Amino acid sequence: MAVRFVSVSDSRAISGISSDLISDADMTTIIEDIEFQAERFLNTNYTPTTEIDVLDGTGKTNIFVKRTPLLSLKSITSDDVSISVNGLDFKRSGQIRLIDSSEATIFSYIRNGVVVKYLF
Repeated sequence: MAVRFVSVSDSRAISGISSDLISDADMTTIIEDIEFQAERFLNTNYTPTTEIDVLDGTGKTNIFVKRTPLLSLKSITSDDVSISVNGLDFKRSGQIRLIDSSEATIFSYIRNGVVVKYLF
């Protein structure tokens, strides 16, 4: 594992603990453990993860992915039609909405007809 959110130097500056008391290697180990335990306790992964959802079409202009927060769209297809991610409006809540310039007017009402690749 690597330290992702808090650096050793930040920890030293905030806590006032010098390298005479705890070495950088020990501080790194402690920080890595705390970061892991925080994610585990909160049941949340703070590193963006790629997900692919196969969703039933809604027959409407919006659809929701299964995992949130929706950080970025990589690709989306509806009824085997690739839709440019630039032609979409999405929110962190997981909602994806087609806009006027989209290649499709609705998400086809087909079982497992929408495939979304995204970061959450």
